[in-house]
Amino acid sequence: VILTSLFVICDQCFDRAPGKLLESALAAMVVRRHLLRVGSTHAARQMKFNGFKARDVPHPRTAAGRKAETTTMISYRTVIAGAAGALFAAQAQAASLDIPSGTYALDVTHGSIVFKVDHIGLSFYTARFNTFDATVTLDADDVSQSAVEVTVETASIDTDYPFADRKDFNAELRNADWLNVEEFPQATFRSTDIEITGDNTAKITGDFDFRGVTQPVTLDVRLNGALPKHPFMEAAALGISAEGTITRSDFGFDRFIPNVGDEVQILIEAEFIEQK
Repeated sequence: VILTSLFVICDQCFDRAPGKLLESALAAMVVRRHLLRVGSTHAARQMKFNGFKARDVPHPRTAAGRKAETTTMISYRTVIAGAAGALFAAQAQAASLDIPSGTYALDVTHGSIVFKVDHIGLSFYTARFNTFDATVTLDADDVSQSAVEVTVETASIDTDYPFADRKDFNAELRNADWLNVEEFPQATFRSTDIEITGDNTAKITGDFDFRGVTQPVTLDVRLNGALPKHPFMEAAALGISAEGTITRSDFGFDRFIPNVGDEVQILIEAEFIEQK
């Protein structure tokens, strides 16, 4: 009875979205089967599942009880199959966009690349790169077949150091001990795989080349919006937020670890405009 009450309370919190329906159906199946096995007819009668009310069932040790259990399991499997089908259909629909396929260039006035790195366990030091470019080659019918390329000018690092009149900290980070921008003036990312993970989310994996070393990096990307016509331009547009983490020692960049963290979090905001 306690299990049933908990399920009824939790079930009221689920909406009718396909994913939640599937989750609710699985929970209902487990609880319902347990109640059948212990023979709690009254508890089974009280259980509700997304608008469906369980029927009275006989004791499972009788022939009628075994038949009722089988019938119930078949019913729930039917509901689960339907919910799963709706879920997969929704995800498939989310893999297309209502804007033209083609090349989309970065709107440099609405883009940023910020990074954060742990500083002696007390805070995350935050800085940015001011100069970068990016291109999306969009397949609007199947977004997973699209491609992304990003180029960052490493000399454009900007720490917003508060005592710039005493010390050029940006210049210090450009030297060979840190970014080594003379030998490696650019960092690049080229996508190799796009996995659609939700209505407006994806994982974009690509080859990240930094300081002469190439390693795979995965970005968690959210599509913020897509406009068939930008209100200030005669072109379609899309905007994304993305984040990912690199391990800098993988790129031979291990100065001051662990006082300066090995993992670097990257945060990206970008708008792209259709190129005609």
